[in-house]
Amino acid sequence: MSQFIILLAGNPIPHQQALKINQRGGVYTNSKYKKMKEDFSMLLRLEANKQRFKPIKGDYSISCTIYFQNRKHCDLDNAAKGIFDAAQGILFSNDKNAAEIFLYRMYDKKNPHVEIQIEEI
Repeated sequence: MSQFIILLAGNPIPHQQALKINQRGGVYTNSKYKKMKEDFSMLLRLEANKQRFKPIKGDYSISCTIYFQNRKHCDLDNAAKGIFDAAQGILFSNDKNAAEIFLYRMYDKKNPHVEIQIEEI
């Protein structure tokens, strides 16, 4: 059974803040969201390589605890969406294979971060 645990430093940006509309009415991805997703993907890839973890191809259980800096931007499910998007292809082959998802919201003013635990089931 594959298991992977990681702690990611940083405050995730909720998915609903990802898309913005420009002056012409076109839709684009917010640069802060894009950077957060790229940074999280890079950290996940580095740690997965260090732990020799291969993406789970079948069903999996994932637990994600998000330590927000404050209550202002603490939309749990939208923050998790960005994290899961960053993890696709690194921790799991496709997010549709999630059989169990556990999300937890906590607060850490000095050290916002994300803890992820995933295992094949």
